[in-house]
Amino acid sequence: MTQDQIEKLIQSIQAFSKCPTCNSQYEASEIRLLEETANTCLLEMRCKKCRTKAIGTVLVHEPSINPSFDKHKISSKEKVSKRPLKNDDIIKFNDFLKGFNGDFTKILNSRK
Repeated sequence: MTQDQIEKLIQSIQAFSKCPTCNSQYEASEIRLLEETANTCLLEMRCKKCRTKAIGTVLVHEPSINPSFDKHKISSKEKVSKRPLKNDDIIKFNDFLKGFNGDFTKILNSRK
């Protein structure tokens, strides 16, 4: 990725991501690219307010790195879970992660 593409990606992540602990919006300076491959980026977000670190993997396709990306914000209804998490949900997710190979392509393509 070029420097311009990385900056646009960080702007997009900034528009959609908040600190999981204090819900503060990240500033661009708080988002750091740790690693990149042909179509994925590993990012670290560090909240200035509460100092929580978060790591995220982003699957990158060229058309999605777009400066107008932040115009398509997800509504609060889409962000909120339909019900509270239960212990079984955590166990199922843990079981899923044990067998997950890190390739998000299959998961993301199944949602289309």
